[in-house]
Amino acid sequence: TDLLTPTGCAASGMATNFVYYQVAGDNQVQRFNTSTLSTFDTLALNKSIYGMAYDDVNQIIYVGNTDYTSYGKIYTMNLTGIILDSVNVSVSPGNIALDVRIGSGISEAEEFISVQAYPNPTSDIISVELTNNISANFKYNILDASGREFSLDYAVENNRLILNTQKLSSAVYFLFIEDNNQNYKSVFVKQ
Repeated sequence: TDLLTPTGCAASGMATNFVYYQVAGDNQVQRFNTSTLSTFDTLALNKSIYGMAYDDVNQIIYVGNTDYTSYGKIYTMNLTGIILDSVNVSVSPGNIALDVRIGSGISEAEEFISVQAYPNPTSDIISVELTNNISANFKYNILDASGREFSLDYAVENNRLILNTQKLSSAVYFLFIEDNNQNYKSVFVKQ
């Protein structure tokens, strides 16, 4: 493929010192070497790709495949283009996100007490009742599915934490509370 020819790119991703890409309408993946600034080789994937992501921890490339109407599939392939596995997904697997955080800072012995957040789903306020009164030194974290942390306005009433969720986007959130040597967790949906 001539990189100066105007074509559409079906998908692309960077892995090690290569840009893996597929020209729209093609079923092969090209590897462009960023050191030599030339196409290194062509991988005969035999799939039309819609979306690509590189997992640098496991050295695996995830590629999406779809007909845009009835099926979607994510394939995992190694860096030489050999398909390792696949999983069925929605009809448009174009955005692939990988969570490759290392959890070594989390104590494995740490146990969480599951608590219910209500109303769930919520549009503005969420309440969580803990087993004991909440101390002045409590801490909380709210994370979305990508691991982003959010800080919200809150109030405490005895053993109940009340969070104002109005500034959150519609999504699933994970709430972690630490208080009096107890760890609590909850999941809630913001509409």
